[in-house]
Amino acid sequence: MQAELEHKTDAPFAWTFWSADLDLPAGEHELAVRAWDEAGQTQPALPDEIWNHKGYLCACWHRVRVNVT
Repeated sequence: MQAELEHKTDAPFAWTFWSADLDLPAGEHELAVRAWDEAGQTQPALPDEIWNHKGYLCACWHRVRVNVT
């Protein structure tokens, strides 16, 4: 699903806040967030997919586990 982005015109290349309304059933879920550019290029799914010495500038998908009650 596409999230709603908080667009700041004076900072086009900066990190941005986003939001999404999800209707998840009760239980544990893993949410994965990724970005892509105008050319359709996206971030790698896992940090192992690119060489990144010591994790500097890690740009893989961000994942978080949530528990819906």
